[in-house]
Amino acid sequence: MKKIIKLLGILVFVLFMPLSLFAQVEPPGDISDVIVNFNAYMSSLLGIALVSTFLTGLVGGFMGKVPKWVKRLISWVIPMVICIVVGNIFNIGFLSDKTLLESIFYGLGAGLVSNGIFEISVVNSLIKFIEGLFKKKKTI
Repeated sequence: MKKIIKLLGILVFVLFMPLSLFAQVEPPGDISDVIVNFNAYMSSLLGIALVSTFLTGLVGGFMGKVPKWVKRLISWVIPMVICIVVGNIFNIGFLSDKTLLESIFYGLGAGLVSNGIFEISVVNSLIKFIEGLFKKKKTI
């Protein structure tokens, strides 16, 4: 029975490995890469998720030993702060024409992606649905 489970595990790994390779994006190497290519990273939700993952790791390294829920909270707050500051205050990236509430939703979505809870396509669809709820309907 153990051999069958191992065989099935290997087959699943081999079958799904190409799918994960298609979704790979080069994460930032160090802080200078984020600064130099800042506008490129802020041009999509995936870029914001990459930068937020990088910054969460950086902040977590400075904090030392803290409870797991604090690290989780920080990894949810950092993407929201990035989206609000970059999109609404500095008007950089695709969030420059969004409202504050939309920036918060995109930050929440980037937090979901950077924590590994959802895939980027699911979060994009969810955000578009939420934006559709708040948009005014045009009357003809």
